[in-house]
Amino acid sequence: MGMKKRARLRGIAFGIGQTAPLFGYALSLWYGGTLVAEEGLHYENVVKVGELLIFGAWALGQSIVYAPSLNKAKASAGRLKYLFTRTPNIRDGDIPRAPVLFFSSSNQPIS
Repeated sequence: MGMKKRARLRGIAFGIGQTAPLFGYALSLWYGGTLVAEEGLHYENVVKVGELLIFGAWALGQSIVYAPSLNKAKASAGRLKYLFTRTPNIRDGDIPRAPVLFFSSSNQPIS
């Protein structure tokens, strides 16, 4: 996928994510006002439901923005799982060890 096409898709996703709460709020107020006027619903219930819809739309909008990163995160998790579960080519017994001596600045061995 080209850079311009990907940038357009991200722009559309960002726009949807930013406008979803406003559309949800407008819809809930319009429909809530209709229910208050025609069916006698208490206004407090309209506000409660409206705020719940706004919070849900906000969460949805935030998750849509990060959706393209989800596939990258899945691929990274797979690579990490492979690194943690693989068996190394070198075993503990395969490495030759020699005694190591440390010297101080006065050329005295430190044990």
